[in-house]
Amino acid sequence: MTYGDFCREPKRYLKAMLDFTGVDSSQTSLDFRSVPRHFSGNKPMLKAKTSEIRERKEWIEKLSAKDVQAIEDIAMNFWTSEVQHIEANKLSSLKNRLATKVI
Repeated sequence: MTYGDFCREPKRYLKAMLDFTGVDSSQTSLDFRSVPRHFSGNKPMLKAKTSEIRERKEWIEKLSAKDVQAIEDIAMNFWTSEVQHIEANKLSSLKNRLATKVI
């Protein structure tokens, strides 16, 4: 999932994230204005009159191509290491379950 994916289909991806973490998605709302939140770092969201989730790309225009590439490289390195860690944990859990024949 990417940020753009989430912005295009927020209901689908929020449900997938909550299901992945084991949180009941049936009681979750995308209306972030229904509960007081802190938006001091995102003035456009604070000023907006809607709860619409939309992809913002202004930051891309304000950064150089080199800066954008550096951010993407850092994110990819982090993602790769996290996925490997998660996969290693899943494999370890599966091995333990096989060893005790609880599958």
